Amino acid sequence: MSDDCPIPVDLNVQQFWRDHSVVTDEMAAWLKNQAGCQPYEGLMDVPTSRHVALFNEDIPDNMVAWMKVDRREGALNVFKNQVFYTGINGRGLWVRGDNDGINYVVD
Repeated sequence: MSDDCPIPVDLNVQQFWRDHSVVTDEMAAWLKNQAGCQPYEGLMDVPTSRHVALFNEDIPDNMVAWMKVDRREGALNVFKNQVFYTGINGRGLWVRGDNDGINYVVD
């Protein structure tokens, strides 16, 4: 993962995700870039209840679950394939291995 991260190491990015006076556009753009989002994709944090409904398990400890959301009109969002995780401060991107059985960290 790139060390040019504009998110302070002590910021709980999920807690302030919707507060644009704390999580700036630069921070959100960095996280979207690290996640490999296309220009038409946005990110949303996944609440524990939705995560349990999708995977029948809690979000891993000290992690935030995120979902890539295709914002194009009529797009079908296949949520399980679009979920990834970071640490509380947005670093340490981790991708579930639901498609290939392998979990991996993206550098």
